[in-house]
Amino acid sequence: MHSAVQFSLLRFELPSFEELALLASMLPVPIMNYSEADKVAFVILVGPGRSAIIYYSRLEKKPEGKFIHVDKITGRVTYGDKVSLEPNQTSIPLFTIKKHDLGAF
Repeated sequence: MHSAVQFSLLRFELPSFEELALLASMLPVPIMNYSEADKVAFVILVGPGRSAIIYYSRLEKKPEGKFIHVDKITGRVTYGDKVSLEPNQTSIPLFTIKKHDLGAF
């Protein structure tokens, strides 16, 4: 008889938005989300088995621009409305989430 496998959700709060941006810049597909309701930026990773890991950071306000640019050499974080053409930068699109079922942050 098979037992039901439960889905697990792990949440880790990072101390700064810059650390979250650096983490997102290292992903194969760098994407970041922003929850208007929670004032939280977050990245979701698929974990082992039936699990997901959410890294997040609390913000006073949404970052300006549609993209977060992380310099791969210095780690400096900047913002813009276009993808950066600088070879040392990774551009991360920032998607605004109006509603989610991830629970409270």
